[in-house]
Amino acid sequence: MLVLYTGNDTKIIMNQGTYKQKKSQNDKTVNYFLAWNVFLMLLPIGLLQAGMSYWFYSTHQKHQYIYYGDD
Repeated sequence: MLVLYTGNDTKIIMNQGTYKQKKSQNDKTVNYFLAWNVFLMLLPIGLLQAGMSYWFYSTHQKHQYIYYGDD
């Protein structure tokens, strides 16, 4: 006799439970500080870049060799 399981009854599908990943306290702390450092670095850099772009655009409009596409 041969029993053949297909679909949702296969062993692979039945063993696909949700597993909790083990992380040490050190990993959790590093991930927390890494996320905050990235946020605290990217936000000021983005604001600085936006301000410098606005300054460059407003002070260099008189030059004809810079094309902005507004013609």
